[in-house]
Amino acid sequence: MSMTPILRTPAISAGDRFGRLVVISLENVLRPVCRCDCGVEKSVGRQDLRRKDRRACRSCGCRMIEAATEGRTTHGQTGTPTHKSWASMRERCSNPNRDNYVHYGGRGIRVCASWNDPEEGFSRFLSDMGARPSIGHSIDRKNSDRGYACGRCEDCISRGVIECNCRWATRVDQSRNKRNSKLNSQIARNIKGAHSMGMSGADIARMFGLSKYNVSDVVRGKIWVDV
Repeated sequence: MSMTPILRTPAISAGDRFGRLVVISLENVLRPVCRCDCGVEKSVGRQDLRRKDRRACRSCGCRMIEAATEGRTTHGQTGTPTHKSWASMRERCSNPNRDNYVHYGGRGIRVCASWNDPEEGFSRFLSDMGARPSIGHSIDRKNSDRGYACGRCEDCISRGVIECNCRWATRVDQSRNKRNSKLNSQIARNIKGAHSMGMSGADIARMFGLSKYNVSDVVRGKIWVDV
């Protein structure tokens, strides 16, 4: 007795968009025909469309050509403070040879897919964050236990991050947001008292388990001014 084959519902439908590609024909379910935003039509493997990593197919090939052209012209931003901040952000989260990797990539801090894209990541980062305001600013994570996230890409949404977790901040701003900061109003008062008694900043820092920068900011009145 012959068995009727079970037909699976295609995981992709006509009209679905994947980057610059829009599905226009499912005659071959495994290799649907797509039309790129540039006008080119081509068949693409279904699995290549559904991939979530950087090998996913998102254009007819025009995107790669544009990225190569952009790389040759350096998009006018390579070497700028903003570009350096973006590049350093990616490095400390992905390069185990970096001295500070242990505090970032080593403890699970990562850059979201939108900003980490080697082709378009910087342009998206610049659009979301704006240019670095000054040499005294750096990228700060609002929630120091979460990664560098734009809050808008599929990667962020899939992890429950629905708003940007980053801002440009000065060292003073960031001192209140350190993962290991133990500062509070009482400790700030004790720091000022110890300093008035002649203790050095290094000794005070060791006493309270803080960085010398935290202590310096309290003593100089940059933070906890009213205690």
